[in-house]
Amino acid sequence: MTLRADQLPSPAGRHMWLALGAVYALAVALRLLRAGLPDDSFYPDDIYQMLEQAHRLVFGYGYQPWEFQVGIRSWLLPGLMGGVLKGLAALGFDRPELYGPAVTGLAILLSLTLIEASRRAARRLGGERAGLIAALAVAVYTPCIAAAQKITPEIVAGYAFAAALAASLGADRRSALWSGLLAGIVAGLRIHYGPALVVLAAIAWLRRDRRWPDLAVFLAAGAFAFSIFGVVDWLTWGAPFLSYVNGVRANIGHDVAAFFGVMPVYFYLQVFAVGAILALFAALDWRRTGWLLVPVLVIVAVHSLIGHKEPRFIFAIHGPIMAALGVFLAGRLQHPLIMSKQHDRKAAAQAIEPGAISSRPDDAVRSESALDKGREGRLLAGVVIALLVATSLKSFVLLWRDPGNTASISSDYRTAVLALRREPDVRAVASYGIDYFWFPGCYWLHEDVPVQFVRRLPASSAEIPAGISHVFLPVGAPPLPGFSPVGTYGLVELRHRDEIDPAAPLPPIDRSLPLTFSWDKGIHDAWWD
Repeated sequence: MTLRADQLPSPAGRHMWLALGAVYALAVALRLLRAGLPDDSFYPDDIYQMLEQAHRLVFGYGYQPWEFQVGIRSWLLPGLMGGVLKGLAALGFDRPELYGPAVTGLAILLSLTLIEASRRAARRLGGERAGLIAALAVAVYTPCIAAAQKITPEIVAGYAFAAALAASLGADRRSALWSGLLAGIVAGLRIHYGPALVVLAAIAWLRRDRRWPDLAVFLAAGAFAFSIFGVVDWLTWGAPFLSYVNGVRANIGHDVAAFFGVMPVYFYLQVFAVGAILALFAALDWRRTGWLLVPVLVIVAVHSLIGHKEPRFIFAIHGPIMAALGVFLAGRLQHPLIMSKQHDRKAAAQAIEPGAISSRPDDAVRSESALDKGREGRLLAGVVIALLVATSLKSFVLLWRDPGNTASISSDYRTAVLALRREPDVRAVASYGIDYFWFPGCYWLHEDVPVQFVRRLPASSAEIPAGISHVFLPVGAPPLPGFSPVGTYGLVELRHRDEIDPAAPLPPIDRSLPLTFSWDKGIHDAWWD
């Protein structure tokens, strides 16, 4: 079949797609590079509330954090990840050296949806150029790169929120349907985004000329998607939406969240200062970017009123901010000499021809002014993109040179555990002097052996049970007669017993992590119990 001339892609269109392909290639490269560095945004929940539970479903063993002991977490996302692990195991990826990188690769692919959602949102408000700038901004923005290797409810909710917002900006009923479905998923993954989802519903209604049937489609689709989480709770916890009810009981009734720390109201503005500055820039074009920034303001305001704050809790703001930034910068980069009136177009044509003289003095003045504004717009865009790239490069350099305790100990512990897997005679393991929540779980150990956690260092080898074959210690721990080093991995050291007694009794296997909260005892630090 031969395409007509008007069916062929224009040179500008081809260049746009080539540029977008380059943006995606850059995004993948940065995310793969970041995945190979220590994770300075690591939380124990990244393992224990997601990947560890998926491992427990598929392989039959794994640690159970207090949230899954008292029933305040939905099983939907861990169950889906369990399906992923099951599929990988069926393909022969049945050990962490294989399924670990595969899951990380899947997370990186999933993270690209944030680029596409932000691009589409910006394109709907500011055109193709706005979409390209938004995609580039997400590709190089540090919080988006850092989150790309994770699959957690907060991160996936952020991806779904950006996609729901992009769909809500459409004008037809089909996009309202998709926006509602995605909004229901967001509510199930992070119920705290509820107020922002109300704003999303209002946007979907306003963008469709206040058509009530379209709003009804949005709400019905959202209710359907959210009901799936209720069904999963019914099947796993015994009652619909029980994990959400228990979450309110624990965090509000028993004030569990505050147990982990209370931060000042301005915490998020301090942590994401660069993002706040970029949002202020975008707000200069409020007529167009307000559609994107109002949900951001609601998310930040609601979470700022909650005492316990963590950067991951408001991950959903990053995509809309970058989309708004794309709209703002594209507006400053529009060709400065396109006028609305015919004689202004003529003056513009004369202005761009070298040596041309305008037929009217006021046209020449207007054209020169427009040229100045165009140069200013390009300069502003260059400065903003340079700021994004500079902050990203800074994070890479810092992680490479000095990752900090949080990033080091989590990655070092994982490296030590993988080294333990290569030992031929592992019977039981004890970890001394390292908080248990840094342990990378059975997801990375993948050996059904007893593991004990002891907060203090042993005074002598006699304190270590005879059945323990290997011990983890903080680097610099004193020598233990009868134990020899296997290797030192950053801040973690692995040692093995010189003479292992096969007949020595093994300590019991207890995969219930020390509780921080229980319904009968309330808040307590079970590590000391």
